[in-house]
Amino acid sequence: MAEALARLGRWWILLLFLGCQVPFLLQPLGGLHKWRQADTMATARDLALESPDPFHPRIDLRGDRSGITGMEFPLYQLATAGGIAVAGDRDWTGKATALVAAIAAWLALAALLRRRLGVDRISAHASVALSPLLFSYAAKIMPETTALALACVAVERTDAWLTGRRARDLVLASSALALAALVRPYVVFAGAPLLLAWIAGLRQRRIGWELVAAGTLAAAPFLAWYYLWCPHLVRTYGLSYFFTGNPLRENLAGMAAPAFWGTLASSLLQ
Repeated sequence: MAEALARLGRWWILLLFLGCQVPFLLQPLGGLHKWRQADTMATARDLALESPDPFHPRIDLRGDRSGITGMEFPLYQLATAGGIAVAGDRDWTGKATALVAAIAAWLALAALLRRRLGVDRISAHASVALSPLLFSYAAKIMPETTALALACVAVERTDAWLTGRRARDLVLASSALALAALVRPYVVFAGAPLLLAWIAGLRQRRIGWELVAAGTLAAAPFLAWYYLWCPHLVRTYGLSYFFTGNPLRENLAGMAAPAFWGTLASSLLQ
C-alpha cells in the first residue's frame, strides 16, 4: 500500500490537474467557444443516435437536407458517440473524451522533455501544468485537445525513433500524425520533425526511404479528406457549414502577399 501511494505521489501534479477539471465536467455546456461545443456535441449525438458512419458526418443545422456535410474527420465525435452509447446523452461524455486526450498530450510532452532535455519527472510535469491552453481546453467539447494529443504523440514517437531507430516508433509517429491532421488540419505541421530528419539525411547523402514512406502515409489521408472527400460531400449533399479550408491556389496566393508574413511574424513574436 505504501509503495502504491509513493508511486501516485510522483504524479501529484497531474492528479491535482484532474481534480481541478472535475467541476468543469459537471457543469452545463458553456464558456469557451460555446457555439462550437454545441455543434460538435450535435455531430457526436448524430453519430450515436442517427448514423455511426464517420465518412458521412451530420450536423443538426440542416433544414430539409440529410445533414451530411464536409468537416474535419470526426474522430473525437466518434469517441464521444461511444460514450453516449454507454452512459447516455450527457454533455459530460464529450468533456471526458477531451480530458482523456489532454492527459495523453500531457504524458507525451512530459516524456519528450525527459528524454530529449533530461528534465526530471517533477519538473517535466510542472512545465506542462503551466500551459493555460491545455487547462482551458481539457474539458471542452471540441476536437482540439484530441488533435493536440495525437500531434504530441507523433512528435514524441518521432524523437523516440531518432533515439532508438525502432521501426514501430516510426509507424506510431506516422499513424498519430495522420490522425492528428485529419482531426484538425493545422496540426499537420507536427510532421516538421520528420521532414527535418529527412533533410538531415539528405545532407549526409542518404535518401531515407523509411522517412519518405512515413511522411507519405501521414499526408495521404489528410490530402484525400480535405481536398477530395470534403468538397465531394459539400457538392453532393448541398451543405457547407463547417470551415474545411480554402483551395490550394488561393492559399498560395495569400502566402505571396506581404501582409501575410507581417501577420505571421507578429503571431510568432507573441
